[in-house]
Amino acid sequence: MWLLLPGPLGLRLSLALMAIIVGVFYSQAYGDESIELRVAKHGYAYGQARAIRRENAKKADAQTWADYEAIYRS
Repeated sequence: MWLLLPGPLGLRLSLALMAIIVGVFYSQAYGDESIELRVAKHGYAYGQARAIRRENAKKADAQTWADYEAIYRS
């Protein structure tokens, strides 16, 4: 759509790239909130998805730390 606008090709391409960057930025910025609302719609408690992600991250961090300890601190 953006490429159909009149003007130099470089300007049209940069406009399309900026639109994509803004779209990705907003999808990343509001991704957690969107997930929480989607989980709440399905009957789970609000914040449960965040708690599960945090718990999984702690497990992964613990495993990474144990691997580090085994390799470098033995």
